[in-house]
Amino acid sequence: MTLEILTTTSDAELVSAIKSSDHCAFEVFFRRHFESIYHLIWQFIRNEEAANDLAQDTFVKIWEMRKKLDPHKSSTAFLQVIARNQALSWLRMPRNRHLSLEGYDFPEEDAEVDHDELIRKLQKAIKELEEPLRVVINLRLRGLKDKEIADLLNVSIATVDKRKSKAFSIIRERLQSSLLLVVFLGIFI
Repeated sequence: MTLEILTTTSDAELVSAIKSSDHCAFEVFFRRHFESIYHLIWQFIRNEEAANDLAQDTFVKIWEMRKKLDPHKSSTAFLQVIARNQALSWLRMPRNRHLSLEGYDFPEEDAEVDHDELIRKLQKAIKELEEPLRVVINLRLRGLKDKEIADLLNVSIATVDKRKSKAFSIIRERLQSSLLLVVFLGIFI
């Protein structure tokens, strides 16, 4: 396929071509989605250089797994999941945590709160939750997915989701600090 023809091609058609290792289709797909993926990652990490690198890495992963792509599923959603995972992995690296907070414009009162204090406040807010909510949040913090939590607790995924949502709502109310909220939500988004 030529670049001119590909610019009017749907994402599903591009993914089909990419699956067949079509470099031109991949280039169009990359150009079509790079900016939105970059901005999505930047919203998480607030570091332009790292966001650019991670956005490129997102597309490298797409190319590496091209044979497994399904043109009938949303390529945009798939890209966003990969991008979000890239950003969260970057944030989990201790050397990057301080960098990710530099781009935020926090109120003066938040600027003097240290990371240990943030963790203590978050832990206190979680500890004060009702047991069913606290259990779901603690399991989520340990990296379990909703389905795994549901299986472990012998409840439905909908119940896990409802408990998680209620817990988030309570924690948001208790923390009421943009910095704390950003750190907490960064774990779960």
